Amino acid sequence: MDVLGIEPISRSYRVRVSCDDRQMIGLVPETLIGALPRHQDAYEWIARHAVPIEAALNKLAAGQSPRPPYDQLRLAEES
Repeated sequence: MDVLGIEPISRSYRVRVSCDDRQMIGLVPETLIGALPRHQDAYEWIARHAVPIEAALNKLAAGQSPRPPYDQLRLAEES
């Protein structure tokens, strides 16, 4: 997983994950990480939670709903 930075409009961090030879961009909202995290804290939190984040994004891509709290994630785009 790669963290691509913050998307100010949605107040989410953009992450890129690979699944079955495709790349997906997902949005991890700041509210899932904690109230207004510093960028370094957010990057560390995302790294610690990479496995469930990737699993949740894969479920979203398959048309399924991830379990809370990862149901807050969104897909931004696929390629």
